[in-house]
Amino acid sequence: MKVALVGPNPNRLEDFPVLKSIQRVFENLLLSLESEAEVVKGWENESDLFRVDAIVGSYEALRIRHNLHLDIPVLIFTFGDMPNGGLMLLAYHGLLRPYDCLAFSCSSDLIIFDRLVKQRDLMTEVIPFPVNCDVFSRRSVNRESIRRKYGISEKGKLLFYAGRVSLQKNLYVLIRIFEEVTKEREAVLCIAGAPDQTPLKEFGVCGWGYAHKLKEAVRKRGLADKVIFVGYLDDNALVELYSASDLFINPTLHHDENFGFSQVEAQSCGLPVVASKWGGIKDTVLHGETGFLMETILTDNGPRLEWRSGVKYILNLLSDDDILWRRMSDRCRTHVLSTFSIKAVGKRIKSTLEEMISIKRKVRPTASPVVRIKDEIKSYIIGSIKLSEEGKLRYHNLPVAGSKEARWFYKIRMEPYSSTMLSKIEDIDETVRPYKAIDLEVDVDKGIIKLLDLMWPGEIRLDPSSLTFLLLSNGERCVAEICDRAGISRESGIRIFRGLIRKGLILYMKEGGG
Repeated sequence: MKVALVGPNPNRLEDFPVLKSIQRVFENLLLSLESEAEVVKGWENESDLFRVDAIVGSYEALRIRHNLHLDIPVLIFTFGDMPNGGLMLLAYHGLLRPYDCLAFSCSSDLIIFDRLVKQRDLMTEVIPFPVNCDVFSRRSVNRESIRRKYGISEKGKLLFYAGRVSLQKNLYVLIRIFEEVTKEREAVLCIAGAPDQTPLKEFGVCGWGYAHKLKEAVRKRGLADKVIFVGYLDDNALVELYSASDLFINPTLHHDENFGFSQVEAQSCGLPVVASKWGGIKDTVLHGETGFLMETILTDNGPRLEWRSGVKYILNLLSDDDILWRRMSDRCRTHVLSTFSIKAVGKRIKSTLEEMISIKRKVRPTASPVVRIKDEIKSYIIGSIKLSEEGKLRYHNLPVAGSKEARWFYKIRMEPYSSTMLSKIEDIDETVRPYKAIDLEVDVDKGIIKLLDLMWPGEIRLDPSSLTFLLLSNGERCVAEICDRAGISRESGIRIFRGLIRKGLILYMKEGGG
């Protein structure tokens, strides 16, 4: 089989740090394809596309096929298009054919796709991005010397985060989790990654100066000697720290987290992971086998992370009895090799391409679209396209708080990324133990709650009963106890409880939670 890989030339992305993940995807896809087929690199010579059996690439490959009048199948990796609302799908869906296939890097993206379309007559597959397990493999390192090299204290267990230092990565909550861990266990936290100032447009939150604000939060919590920022690291340095660390932690709530290389690379190095049960991470970490996943819920004010369970998971993994850690470490490497390695993903791509080529031999050409996008989705996206300052038409994310339609479109995209739907809170009972979802400052006299989390700033006004319930929610008392102390009925307490969850102010743990 001869296959073309069409996409951006990885060599041209070297100078753009924000595109490093795209570069890594295409580099590793090339390796996966080469393990199973003869590959033509479409970014070097488009004329070679006339000699291939199939094309693998992004949506751009559809335009190239159309312009060259080719009659061959295209396997399209959708990247972050689904959590962005299928903007590229809307632009290119008319070029899709019955023997094409849309590949989603996580199961959540496939769910979003099915929410966006009313009809589809082509293949869809969940195919993860490949990871180079030869590069990301645990090394025998001198842990003390590695710590000295990066200015990390030699005392205590080492927790590691690698990724962009960005608002979307929920690192403020990471610091909160780590603070609680240090109350029970001596530990240090290493944060690796370049500062990124990407805003959270749907909620009008600016990302400017985020890294500085995060460091200031660390200082105010008295953790400056325990939290080390080491900046951007290359693969070699990452492997050193994966090999020298005791645990990898990733609390991301990033709206485009459709895979997440860092936790897969960590597992490839035998490092257990504690991460948010969100987006692509739900598919990459095996809860209870290669690490633990913290529940997430999409509230009316954005996603929230059930972070208290993360504290329990981390303390369990850092216990002096390392039987659990060793079992998970062994399972981590096996899991990645069987599912995300260059060879494993190559076999999945080859199998998909063979099926696409077989379908092409059987189907007849048709003028009907093979993908029909729902009218309400199409209308919303088109209605959100405005003239930019440069005089160009661009899609604009409308603020969630200011538009019923924007909230609707946001939930369509983001509900599949969370692990718990708001509708599920109807099932809760009075035995669960509420606690504050994020850091708050309370003005009791005015009934105003000031949100201190960098990702979710703002103010919310509460009625007296709701305010009292919130103040009593400390993670120790169950709903029934809070109702008794507040002097409210159980029925009223449950109603208030659900309302506070919807506002993103509290979360809960079940009896014996974690």
